Amino acid sequence: MQEAERNSQKKWSPVVEMKYRGGIYNGRCQGGLPEGKGRVSFGDGSVYNGMWRYGKRSGLGTFYFSNGDVFQGSWRDDAMHGKGWLYFRTGDRWFVNFWKGKANGEGRFYSKLGDVFFGHFKDGWRHGHFLCINVNAARCLEIWDEGVLVSRKQLDSDAGAG
Repeated sequence: MQEAERNSQKKWSPVVEMKYRGGIYNGRCQGGLPEGKGRVSFGDGSVYNGMWRYGKRSGLGTFYFSNGDVFQGSWRDDAMHGKGWLYFRTGDRWFVNFWKGKANGEGRFYSKLGDVFFGHFKDGWRHGHFLCINVNAARCLEIWDEGVLVSRKQLDSDAGAG
């Protein structure tokens, strides 16, 4: 903490409970907005628990969707932004980089059956090459175009043996 911050006249309120964005917020506030650690529970059953900055989800946080899915990772300006895990209620999960709320860049997809997919995402969709390895170690290469599977090629299972 810098000297100027220690001597600041900034007044932090204690933990408060208030209505916020159609839900109930519990946490710290500054100027009537969530700031620091806090939790908001919405009427549809979804919950955000994590860091806030100027009334927006920012920093590390977890969002529990009303359908049972969960996102755990980085937020910026109220959107998933940065690396994080998306756990689906189906048992599948992604570890991917998010940009303004959508999966973008390199990522991994783990199916509930144990299959693993390594590849790229674009605007929330699988896009480009994906290497797939199933639970029996069989490998294939998939090519995706914005969420649409274009081709799938089985790779030689004993290519690395020798």
